[in-house]
Amino acid sequence: MAAFALANAWEATATPEQLGKVTALLHVDASRTIVNIVTGARLRLTREFPTGGAADTAETSPAIIERLVKQLQLSFDYFENQVGQAVDRLAVGGIGAGWAGFSEHLHEALNLAVERWDPIALVTKESRLDESALTAMALQLPVAFGLSLRGGTR
Repeated sequence: MAAFALANAWEATATPEQLGKVTALLHVDASRTIVNIVTGARLRLTREFPTGGAADTAETSPAIIERLVKQLQLSFDYFENQVGQAVDRLAVGGIGAGWAGFSEHLHEALNLAVERWDPIALVTKESRLDESALTAMALQLPVAFGLSLRGGTR
């Protein structure tokens, strides 16, 4: 269900330019990693694997990055072989997006454009929520945000 929630969040927040590319959505949490490959707003491939990291650290170990890169390469190769399209870019969310140097490591290892994906940044700031608290946990919210869109209007 989390993979579909991520796809919902992507569809609701991606710009027209982003929707024009093949994008891999990477969501790393404490116990697992979800990767979705989307073309436009259409979910084309999803994988989940049991590699995650601690939420209370600002960085991760080289071994975790190596495992993630290997799984991503396998996923991207499979997708390209099956669909005939290569992944253009990687959007990183979850706690992994907050790790120091994580996006740079992924960029170097995968030779892809890597960006931090924070769908909550597009949510109006005119609310009763504490903006600093929302900012601090925003990277951990894509799944919850996507679930909130289920059945709603977009």
